Amino acid sequence: MSETAASSSPPPEPPIAPPTAPGVIVLSRPPSSWPTILGVIAIVFGCLGMLQGVLTLFTRMTMDFASGIAGDQPQFAVVRKWMPWTIGMGVAGGVIAAILLFAGIQLIRRKPASAGLIRGWAIIKIIYALPATGVGLIMQLEQAAAVSQQAGVAGAFAPGSLSIIGVGSSIVGGLWLLAFPVFVLFWFRRDAVREEIGRWARPAPRA
Repeated sequence: MSETAASSSPPPEPPIAPPTAPGVIVLSRPPSSWPTILGVIAIVFGCLGMLQGVLTLFTRMTMDFASGIAGDQPQFAVVRKWMPWTIGMGVAGGVIAAILLFAGIQLIRRKPASAGLIRGWAIIKIIYALPATGVGLIMQLEQAAAVSQQAGVAGAFAPGSLSIIGVGSSIVGGLWLLAFPVFVLFWFRRDAVREEIGRWARPAPRA
């Protein structure tokens, strides 16, 4: 009787999951989006900086054209005085922007060297921004003094207002130059970012 009951019992159900080999289970992490976002921003800023550097080479041509239309104004003499500095800083800014462009491309490709490259760019950019802001402030003050001495212009503005505008615009311009490189330096100091960049150098696991 017991043998008949045992033979009529249903067979055991097959396992739902296939057998797994013993070992550590590694869960793959989804790729983060910050390298792409930061890389695109770097590429855009790099392209704009290179364009600005190229346009700086035409400063003399632009100044001669403006002088021919408006006459030889005092503020134009200030621009001519600082023109060698302006062209030199424009060329240097274009080269620095090219470094940022290349770093952005490498960052999108998740190359480990992109971290050191963009950090190096940030340091160079900060060094560049300090004298650029200082000389820009001097130019603004000299232009404000030249404009305020023109007949018919001095009475249109409150005393010292042009200088205040020049100082304010120079400060805003300097902060704009420093904003992105300072952010880059702080961002790449984060432990989570360093850990992820370290994983870029490791070969992808085979399936």
